[in-house]
Amino acid sequence: MSTAVLIHAVDLLLMSTLMYRGLPFVDWQPRGLPKIHWVIGVVAFASCIPVAFYCLYDFGFQVDWGQPRVTLHSLAGCAFFGAFILKVTLVRTRGLRSWMLPLAGGVLATLTVVLWSISALWCLNGPPRTSRVTWSC
Repeated sequence: MSTAVLIHAVDLLLMSTLMYRGLPFVDWQPRGLPKIHWVIGVVAFASCIPVAFYCLYDFGFQVDWGQPRVTLHSLAGCAFFGAFILKVTLVRTRGLRSWMLPLAGGVLATLTVVLWSISALWCLNGPPRTSRVTWSC
């Protein structure tokens, strides 16, 4: 499920780059792209809710400086939902600076990649043999 969220995040990043005309040599924007971006964003957020619920229910918020990956994952998960709330608030706010919304979206996409790489990718590759992590994938 978290890999699906990552794929949606990449889709959203590409669509927003098209909307802000950030891709070189691309001078067009498909009709209805903002609406498609919104729908995929809702699907991506709805897909991350079961993952977050599972993590919080099974593991809770963990700060263990002996396991920095677990601590980083807990902090990045909290930052992700804070960044999501900030981005939704910025979308609904009028009169913003032109760089604020793309920055918030980029932070949200970056946090998605960080969370995926220190959880799902780590589990897919298998924990290192010297790892002291007690929770399973």
